Amino acid sequence: MRRAIAGFACLTSAASSAVAERCDDAPAVCELDAGKAALVSDPAEAAKQLFASYQLEPKPGTLAVYAYALHRAHRYAESYEAFTRAKTAFEAIVAATAKTVDGAKAAQDLAALSRAQRELVDAQNTLQNIESELGLLRSLTAEVRVRYAAGAPPAGLLIARRGAGDVDDPFGHPFIIDAPADTLVVTYPDGKRREIALALAGGATQTVVIPAPEVPAAVAPANPAPAIPAPAPDPIEPRHHTARWTGLALLVAGASTASIAGIVAYDAHEDRCPDGMCASMASAVAAGQAKNREQLAAGVAIGGGVLALTGLVLAITDPGHSTAPRGAASNFNVIVRSNGAMAFFQRSF
Repeated sequence: MRRAIAGFACLTSAASSAVAERCDDAPAVCELDAGKAALVSDPAEAAKQLFASYQLEPKPGTLAVYAYALHRAHRYAESYEAFTRAKTAFEAIVAATAKTVDGAKAAQDLAALSRAQRELVDAQNTLQNIESELGLLRSLTAEVRVRYAAGAPPAGLLIARRGAGDVDDPFGHPFIIDAPADTLVVTYPDGKRREIALALAGGATQTVVIPAPEVPAAVAPANPAPAIPAPAPDPIEPRHHTARWTGLALLVAGASTASIAGIVAYDAHEDRCPDGMCASMASAVAAGQAKNREQLAAGVAIGGGVLALTGLVLAITDPGHSTAPRGAASNFNVIVRSNGAMAFFQRSF
């Protein structure tokens, strides 16, 4: 295998140019020749062309050369997997060719026997070289087993190595990653992705737990609507008791004035002429003067009564003591006659 690969790598640049300029063969052959020509100068490009050739015509030899191109491009995990598939294919070829040799011997067909023996030796050499490559790559790779943190993995969950395709059945068997470092790219069924960086020594084996997708927390709105304050209760205005207290004061003052004036007038008249009988002319004159004072006192008493009645009206019509609506007006009229005092008041709103 190494002699064959070395032969591919030693192709001249002229041959490479010829392949690039013109290829009259089948597309698979053209891609294969171009890939072989680029093995030394551009292993990454050679890998692309060899893979294209293998997809068009999946031959074990093309797969082996493709695996070698991946190795030269430092894509060790992919190279290991490609060489593993090539090994399985060449093991089958060796087994089949060995049967062909046995059959040619039994038939004593020397030409067929010679051809089968050459094919068997080439297949055995290729298989031996593949096994050597796998041993070398095992020290450049690590083995990973994955399990899902939440139990059975959901359908549609994909795992890939960075820069490589998805891993086939990642939860069913271990797979290879590059050492000493590689990155797993997890794609969840909803399309969200997560990268898991790994650091493993060559030849190591590790189990990696794939976390379940994070559930986003509830997000508060960027601009929450301002809270609408509850309407404040109407302010309770303090009651004004000025009219009430003024009325009470006038009531007391008027009643006192009327009482005192009446007492004074009565006492003055009784002192001069008790029971209406005057003892002398002087007493009669004095009684007349007292009578005048009595009339004056009566007028004062009437005025005191009016004042007291006014106070009573103010006390009764005080807004702070009434259930009438605020802003109501209280109007009253007082009428005084010669025979006494009469007061009338009317409330209007």
